[in-house]
Amino acid sequence: MSIAELSSNGLVHLEPFRLLILGGGAIVAECHLPALKALRWLENCEVLEPYAPNAKVIRDRFPSVKVSATPYQEALPEKARSGRFDGVLIALPNTLHAEASMRCLQVGLSVLCEKPLAMTAEECREVGSTAQKQGRQVFAGMVRRFTPAFTALRQALANGMAGDIQRVVIEHGSDCKHWPWDTETVLRRDQGGCLVNMGIHFLDLLEWIFGSLKPVSYKDDLAGGIEMNCDFRLVTKASIPLELRISWTRSLANVFKIEGTRGTLTADLGKFDAVRWCAAGHPIEASVRTQLPFESGDWQNTFESCFVEQLWKFAVAVQSGGCRDLVTPEVAARSHDLIEWAYRNRTRPPKANLRGLRPGLPPAAVVVTGGTGFVGSHLVERLAELEMTSIIVPVRNFRSGSQIARFPVTMKRADLLNPASCRSALKGAKHVFHLAYGTDGFNASRVTIEGTRNVLRSALEEGVTSVVVFSTCTVWGEYQNMLVTEDLPARPALGNYGRSKAQMQKECLEFARQHPEMRVSVVAPGSVYGPRSDLFCITPSTAAKAGKFAWFEGGRGICNPVYVANLVDLAILAAQKSDAHGQVFIAVDAQSTWKEFLSPLVEPWLDAIPNISLEEAESLKRASERNGTLKDLMKSAINSPEIMASVSNHHFLGRLKEEFSRIFPAHRQSLLQFRPVPDRIIKPVQISGGLAAWMADIYGPSTVAFSSAKARKILGWEPHLPLQEGMSMSVEWLRQTGIID
Repeated sequence: MSIAELSSNGLVHLEPFRLLILGGGAIVAECHLPALKALRWLENCEVLEPYAPNAKVIRDRFPSVKVSATPYQEALPEKARSGRFDGVLIALPNTLHAEASMRCLQVGLSVLCEKPLAMTAEECREVGSTAQKQGRQVFAGMVRRFTPAFTALRQALANGMAGDIQRVVIEHGSDCKHWPWDTETVLRRDQGGCLVNMGIHFLDLLEWIFGSLKPVSYKDDLAGGIEMNCDFRLVTKASIPLELRISWTRSLANVFKIEGTRGTLTADLGKFDAVRWCAAGHPIEASVRTQLPFESGDWQNTFESCFVEQLWKFAVAVQSGGCRDLVTPEVAARSHDLIEWAYRNRTRPPKANLRGLRPGLPPAAVVVTGGTGFVGSHLVERLAELEMTSIIVPVRNFRSGSQIARFPVTMKRADLLNPASCRSALKGAKHVFHLAYGTDGFNASRVTIEGTRNVLRSALEEGVTSVVVFSTCTVWGEYQNMLVTEDLPARPALGNYGRSKAQMQKECLEFARQHPEMRVSVVAPGSVYGPRSDLFCITPSTAAKAGKFAWFEGGRGICNPVYVANLVDLAILAAQKSDAHGQVFIAVDAQSTWKEFLSPLVEPWLDAIPNISLEEAESLKRASERNGTLKDLMKSAINSPEIMASVSNHHFLGRLKEEFSRIFPAHRQSLLQFRPVPDRIIKPVQISGGLAAWMADIYGPSTVAFSSAKARKILGWEPHLPLQEGMSMSVEWLRQTGIID
C-alpha cells in the first residue's frame, strides 16, 4: 500500500518522506526503521551512526538503508545543502537533543526529536524559539499518544463512561535488565533517570487529557546517580488527585487507571489495543476499543505501529502544515516544568543512622567487579555512603546496572578474560573488591578462575593497595557434623561451582604469599540474605506462594546465614587492615535451623508447606531429570532477550522473523504468549513437576556449622544487624515488591 492509497479516504496525500536519522541505537533499529519500512519510506532515509556495532545491526537488518559513520555535527551542513531530506529524526543521547535540534533547524531542516526534547524547560523553549525564527517545525516524540488504547481511553472519557473522575493512578515498572539495549548512555548520570525518561510520557498524557497540572509531592531514591524509582503526586485544575509511580528496578502494576463515579477505565501498559471498563458498583465490565485507531493506515495494534503513526503525522506537519496530536516545544516545556519542580522538592525515605556502628574506609578510588549483583550492589551502596572518590563497576552489559545506577558509579564495559581489558578497568584504583564469577555455561569455571587471575595480576601492575576476593563457604560444603574453620582443607559441594571457587581461593592465597607488597584477602560467606537475595529471600517466598516449597526432614538442617550488610562490613574491614593479607575469612552471623531461618519468608503459606524426606526428594529429582521437551526449548529461546535480539540482528533470520510476523500475525501473538509477563517484579524460579526437589541441595538437613571466630579476632568484625532484624528488613522488602501481599 502506498501512502496515497492509505490516504484516499479524505486524508492528506503524502509523497514518500525523506528522513535523515541522527543516531542508530535500539529505538531506531527496533521501532523507527520497521515503521519506515511499513510506510515504504525506508529507501529514502539515511542514518548517521558512528558507533560501529549499532551501524552493523542496521546494515544487517536493513540492507537498503544508507548508514554513515560521519558525526552529525560534521555531516549536517552538507546534508541540508543537498536537498535530499525533508526532515530529521533525532535519536541521540538525551544530553545532545536540544543542541542537535537547534543545529538541524538552523540549517533549514524540520525536526522530530525522541523524548525528551531537551533536559530543561528553558532549553525546550529555546528550541521552540529557534524553530520560529527559522520557519521550521520541531516536535518531541511522545509516541504513547498514538497507542490505540489511549485513543480509546480519551474517547471513552469524552463519552462519559467514567462519570465524574475521582482518582487517577499510573504505575509503570520493570527491571531495565530486560530492555533491548546495551549502551552505557541510558543509565549514565547526565542522561536523567526514570522520571525524565519514562515519567515524562505520562505527565504529557495527563496534561493532554486533563489540562494543566499542579504538583503536590515527590520522592525518589536518588543517591548521587539517577533516580531509579519515583513517586509523584499531582492534582488537576478540578482537584482530581493523580498518582504517578515509576520503577526501573522492579515491576509495578503497569496500568493507567481512571476511577470515576460511573466506572473505572484501565489501560494495561503492556497492551496497546483496548482499555477495560468496569462499572461502578456493578459486576459488569467491557473491553473498549476504537475501530480506526490510526490515520496513517490499517496497522496491527502494536507499539511499533504507533511509530508509524507518529512519523506519518510528522510528515503531514512538515509537508502540509498543522501539528495535530504532536508535541510542540511549549507543551514539552510544561512537562519539564513539573519535573524541575519535582527535583527541587524531592524527598527520600529516611535511612537508619548506622555510621557509628559500621566500619568505614577513607575515601579513595575503588573498583567493584560483580558490582551489579546482589552482594555487589549492596557493597556499592555502602561505598557510596562512605563517599569514595570514584566507584568503577566493570560490566559485561549495561542492562545489568539497574540496582546501582542511583549511586555515583561509573560502569565500564570490560572482559575479565582479556588481560588488557581487565587492567584498563582497574586503572587508578586503590581498592578492588572482586565479586565477579562464572555463573553458567561451559565458560563458567574459566571466568571464575582465570578471571580472578587477571584481576590479581592487573591490580598488581596498576599499584592497587588491596584486593578483597569473594569466595563461598561451599568450598567446605561436604563436611558434616562439625564446626568448620578456614584451616580445614577444601571439600567443595555443589559440583563445578564449588570446585571452581575452591581452586580460585587456593590461587588467591598462593598469589598473596608471592606478592606481599599488595594486600590480598578472601571473604567466604555463608548463606547471604537480605533485600534482593535470590536463594535466601526471593526463591523460598515465590516457591511457597506457588505451592512448590517443602521442608526437608522438617527443616532441621543447619543454616549459616549472614546478612548482606554485615558481609559488606567484613569486606571493608579486610580492605583496610594489614593483618588481612593472605587470609581467608568465613563470614556467618550465627547458626539456626532452616525452618527457623526461612519461616518468616514463607509465613503466609506456612500451613500449606509439606514435609518430605530426603529419600522422597531424591526420588523427585530422579523423576524430573531430562524431562524437557521441544516446547520447553522454544519457550526458553523466546523468553531470552539475548537470543531473540540475536535472531533480530541476523542478516537472514531477522528478515525471516519480520516476514513471519507480517504474514502470520495470529501465530506471532500465539508465540508471544510463551513469553513471561515483562512486568514481573523479579523473574520467579521456574519449578516443574510439583515440589522443588532440587532445593534439598540448598535447604536440606546439613549438619555443618561455620565459624567466624577468625574474622572477629583479626578484623574485629561484629555483625551489627542480628538475624531477627535482618529478616524483618528482608520481609519488608518482599512486601514492598509485592512478593508477599
